[in-house]
Amino acid sequence: MISLLVISTTLAQGSFQVTNLQQQDATLARQEQALSQQVAEAQSPALIAAEATQLGMRPNPELTFIDPRTGKTVSGKVSRADEQISVPGYTP
Repeated sequence: MISLLVISTTLAQGSFQVTNLQQQDATLARQEQALSQQVAEAQSPALIAAEATQLGMRPNPELTFIDPRTGKTVSGKVSRADEQISVPGYTP
């Protein structure tokens, strides 16, 4: 009879710990989701541009790029050959 009581108490205690850990897991999952959403929002180009403007930054109308293959600097009006340069975000 005492053995049954000890086993029952141990199982109940284990069940309580499992429930508690599941609740903690759910809470942490919600926190992770909220933080992931904040990171995604902070990475948006519109927000970055707005924050840059608030800091006094402004776009440079005279963009200059370097072709890593040739080391040639391209700025202002580009030639037909330079239009083939593959630089992300560069549209001549």
